[in-house]
Amino acid sequence: MTALGRLARAIADRGASVGANATSMAIGTALSRFTGFLRLLVLAVVLGVRPLADAYNLANNTPNMLYDLLLGGVISSTIVPVVAARIARAGERAGERSLAAIVTLGVLGLLAATVVFELIAPGVIDLYLIGNHLADRGAERLIAVELLRLFAPQLFFYGAISLATAALNLRGRFGPPAFAPIANNVVSILVLVVFHLRYGHASLSIALAHPGAVLLLGLGTTLGVVVQLLVLVPVMARHGLNLRPRLRLDDPAVREVVTLSGWTIGYVIANQVALFVVLALAATRPGDVSAYNYAYLFFQLPYAIVSLSVMSALQPRLAHAWAAGERSSFRRDLDQALRVGVGVSIPLAAIAIVGAPVGLDLLIRYGALHLHGVDLVSDALRGMAVGLPGFSLFLMLIQALQAMRNARAAFVAYLIENGVNVLAAVWLIRVAGVGGLGLALGLAYSVGAVVALLLVRGLRGLGLVRRLVLDWFGLGLASAVGAVVLAVFVPSAAAPPSLGTGVRALAATLGASVVGGATLVVLVRLRRTIVGGGQR
Repeated sequence: MTALGRLARAIADRGASVGANATSMAIGTALSRFTGFLRLLVLAVVLGVRPLADAYNLANNTPNMLYDLLLGGVISSTIVPVVAARIARAGERAGERSLAAIVTLGVLGLLAATVVFELIAPGVIDLYLIGNHLADRGAERLIAVELLRLFAPQLFFYGAISLATAALNLRGRFGPPAFAPIANNVVSILVLVVFHLRYGHASLSIALAHPGAVLLLGLGTTLGVVVQLLVLVPVMARHGLNLRPRLRLDDPAVREVVTLSGWTIGYVIANQVALFVVLALAATRPGDVSAYNYAYLFFQLPYAIVSLSVMSALQPRLAHAWAAGERSSFRRDLDQALRVGVGVSIPLAAIAIVGAPVGLDLLIRYGALHLHGVDLVSDALRGMAVGLPGFSLFLMLIQALQAMRNARAAFVAYLIENGVNVLAAVWLIRVAGVGGLGLALGLAYSVGAVVALLLVRGLRGLGLVRRLVLDWFGLGLASAVGAVVLAVFVPSAAAPPSLGTGVRALAATLGASVVGGATLVVLVRLRRTIVGGGQR
């Protein structure tokens, strides 16, 4: 029996393996996010929130956007549920053939999209900057276009990473893909350090005067993505993933992916249009693009470390249970996952709302990131944090809908969430600047979470949600009380420079230790909860 066949039985019968996978993923994700956090700190210190940083962040976000727009949503949301259901219905050999056909088609699509991306790079940047009338617009556009052309190959490599991750997940290997981003982050940090040592002050004038500076940032950042893929290659070979090219458009799983892709592409387009509008709004104010980008990286950490780990490890089992008609098992597992994943985000949201100004000042006010830049990042993060529980709940429910293979319901939820985000962003940026953009995102995910909860409940994917809501409400009250207490002891102003680098570093270390200790507690509870659910 192949590893894929063993997985088909494991996802149906073994709760303990899911708990182990969730824990492995959470640890790997935590370490990846920690190195990503270090990368963010180095990026902020080296580039700050200046026009060069805005050009870099606009260009670096675009491959991710286009990848999601063209293939990413399809790859990440349909392969595991569709192939897992194919195994349940037709057996392991049929599942292996279907996986090979999907991967072949995905690689060809990624290659074609990357070539097109290189050609349209100037037009993409022009759209971003359509509302930018600042004095540095011309120089920022020139650097952003150059960087985007150097970042374009990331589109292919991100897609290949997602295909490899899906294939490994179907083999029951969740840990390696979670650890792989560490390599990317280490390479990127080294590139930024070399840039700082070689060119010093980061500005558009430096980049224009030294073409090598742009090449270093562009090729170095792309190299990090390449290395992330390369570390997965030996893992795939070790676990027997030697997929041969198989171009079969008539494969049942390929047809099902194409069928689901209509709605999936719909909500991916909605996501990218909303993100494009928000970034275009941010580009009208100096520093706001980078501040919004840095804040979002902080904001999504709790979901990425805990909630995503739980749902990614559970998704094959949920897909199998739904395909087999085991509704009670599906509802039980989803209930337990939501209880842990959303519960973790509630106190962290309270901490972020109260402690973001001082916490970020201690962590990132060095080098090119001055106090004004820290204030921008803090404003955006506090606005987003209002919707952190909704963000976790929404995305976990979307993964549940994907396991149910109901892309239409996911499209409805995303359409409403993105509509709220765009409308709120257009109004709130005038009122509160980049903080308004952050608040628009938080409110949008909160509204979207309610919609997604009603959709999943209506499809009988959840039982009574009253106990869940009461648990979250109680945790919210306790968190609110804790936030008030924290507000009394945390100074309202940024930490004074007179504290010195040593004291600031110590404070940051203590804060990281507290978060790390809390994460370990959550991991223990997460494992016990999921294993217990699987053994009932």
